[in-house]
Amino acid sequence: MPEHERYEELCALAAGGLLEETELADFEAHFEQCGECHSEYKALFILVTRELPQTQGAFQQKLAEMRAIPLQESRQRFLRRARAEGIVFSREVETSARLSP
Repeated sequence: MPEHERYEELCALAAGGLLEETELADFEAHFEQCGECHSEYKALFILVTRELPQTQGAFQQKLAEMRAIPLQESRQRFLRRARAEGIVFSREVETSARLSP
């Protein structure tokens, strides 16, 4: 990976507060010298701190709706496929699979 592409990735991670201490120090040293990364970081930081939180409520609602959907059929389908592939499940998994509607 070319050197500057690495800093572009670090820029995105830094904007989200996801860099470890050593990566952050490395990025900050580059950031001070690179106008491109400086501009990109500012744009990403605004996105992360201002725009994404506004959409978070809708995301949380959609996630709650998805979690409310019964997954029993999917679970049974997964277990059948896994057994066909030779996976052996514990007694607890097999018992709960038989008791589920």
